[in-house]
Amino acid sequence: MRYSDTVKAVLIYATIGFAGCNKDAGPQSKPSSSQPPPASQANDDSTDTKQEPSGFEELFTAIVNASLRDSTEQDEQAGWNALETIDKFDKSQNKAFLAFLEGKLDDSSPFIRMKAGFHVALIRGDLGVEQENEDLVPLFIDLISDDDLSVRRKAMIDMDPIVRNSNLGDKLKPLVPVLIEALKEPSTTYHAITYLGDLGPMAKQAIPAIRMAAERDNDKIIDQVSEEAIRKIEGDGK
Repeated sequence: MRYSDTVKAVLIYATIGFAGCNKDAGPQSKPSSSQPPPASQANDDSTDTKQEPSGFEELFTAIVNASLRDSTEQDEQAGWNALETIDKFDKSQNKAFLAFLEGKLDDSSPFIRMKAGFHVALIRGDLGVEQENEDLVPLFIDLISDDDLSVRRKAMIDMDPIVRNSNLGDKLKPLVPVLIEALKEPSTTYHAITYLGDLGPMAKQAIPAIRMAAERDNDKIIDQVSEEAIRKIEGDGK
């Protein structure tokens, strides 16, 4: 989605406004008065914790609204892009951003759920709690089984940090049947084969389907990733 100059201006305004929610944002976050804040505010850490996620919510809403042509338009893609835009901001707020994103995992829009799941997986990895990504496995099973092909395609890409950058072991095994099913769609075959290879021996049942997909597509790249995946599954690859 390309933003017009007007939308870009709104995004800049939203970003500046959001900076005020960051307690480490510098002069913008300082009180205008020289008097110290009341003791109840100075010592109440829970206040900051509650405010930061709401700041993300306000920014998310502002970006979505700026992306729509009019107030009555419904565009799930706008929410997907809004989460991508917010991710470019201050990484020091990872914990607050994580809390905001976890609240989006049950959003009514599959696009927002998948993008939230993607960023949740990445941030949990950064925070050293990637084992908590177990709750994202059912989410992505649902997404890559969606009736909408565009949802399935994007979900296959966004589930990458869950499969590749986590140590969930056998907890990823429920992905095998849906990834085998994804081999039937040429536009998701590449990622499905790659993930099945990453799952290793637990994906042994997928070997015949991988070979069948490679024969069907008759593509050098698919042939290459298929051979590599099968080696990993059979225990002969890294």
